[in-house]
Amino acid sequence: MSDQIGLQERNMAEREIVPPVLPLHHQLVQIWEEVLHVHPIGITEDFFELGGHSLLAIQMLNRVRQVCGKQLPLATLFSGATIEYLASVLQEESSEARAQKDPHWRTPLVPIKTDGSLPPFFYLHGDWKDGSFYSIKLAHGLGPDQPFYNLEPYIFEDQSVPPSFEAIAAAYIQAMREVQPEGPYRLGGFCNGALIAYEMACQLYEAGEEVETLLLINPARPTPHSGIYTALRRFGSLVRLPEATQVDLFLLSRQLQRLQQQALRRRRVRSGDSLALEEEQERQKIKQAQKEAAQKPGSATKLLRADWSSLYDWTILGASLYRYPGKITLLWSQGEQSQALWEQMTRANERAIYDILGTHRSCRTVHLQALIDQVKACLEQDDSASSEAADEEWRSMATV
Repeated sequence: MSDQIGLQERNMAEREIVPPVLPLHHQLVQIWEEVLHVHPIGITEDFFELGGHSLLAIQMLNRVRQVCGKQLPLATLFSGATIEYLASVLQEESSEARAQKDPHWRTPLVPIKTDGSLPPFFYLHGDWKDGSFYSIKLAHGLGPDQPFYNLEPYIFEDQSVPPSFEAIAAAYIQAMREVQPEGPYRLGGFCNGALIAYEMACQLYEAGEEVETLLLINPARPTPHSGIYTALRRFGSLVRLPEATQVDLFLLSRQLQRLQQQALRRRRVRSGDSLALEEEQERQKIKQAQKEAAQKPGSATKLLRADWSSLYDWTILGASLYRYPGKITLLWSQGEQSQALWEQMTRANERAIYDILGTHRSCRTVHLQALIDQVKACLEQDDSASSEAADEEWRSMATV
């Protein structure tokens, strides 16, 4: 609290306080003041410059959902972290109208760093919950000559049935080609984002495009299995159950699984696990927001459909991945369970494997600099290999 008060006292004379104009502005100002403990706040001020961070951003967007009835992805704040911008996003038209304005709105491409002469690095962080704040540091840590774009998680909004995994990857390729029409491409991803990057590379290879870099960090299982999914698909086919209903039942089963996991987590909390305690406190905040939202008419199905992570799981469970014939780099932190499966999916002579510090979570936080250094080294190695290949091609042409 004292930090925010000090911020006000130091910067009040420097800050330009643009007052709210619309009723929505007033609502958002009140939310920001509650979350940030700063008063007054102008509609053109930046959330992060006022002392906000990722956890406060999640809290703020949960309050926006409760008050305005619309869930904004955390990535919205990358495009604009002001009340004025958030209000404009909240007032946007239907998905059909948005598609007419931007055909790639379901696969947002966010430029983090556009300067540099090297081929852009397109990164799929794949995090629906906490966003990709760490990737901003990653982008600026790769050197001044490396452009960096985030491909944000797919927006599963206003869809009775989600598209196929292959269709999602194809949509990302189309969005990427708006920036870089042709190869060589540099692709990377984390966890489920890595899996999409892998499918994108496969499709680009099939199209005859060159993928210079395919860098996967702790990639999710390439051959996932779900007894619930298999049973639902078989039962749905037998009784001709609409696929939209199958999706809802799958999402409901995932919610029940989470309840079981929460019960186990609470037992860990009682045993004194500090990490479990921190996770449980954050989940309780989200759970309370969901409980309040659930009191609104027709919100049960909306809450299920807001589980974009499980909607993604539905798409990948129906996918048919094949072995990528090109070069691939795999970065693994401690405790990852899918390494053996990825060895089966890749060719030994085209595979480079590196260990990185930390766990699935801490490699992006406590050990982020080590991750940045390793990614940078891998990209520089690809630069060197690409230059050598170009020199060899030039020499062969010169001798003809």
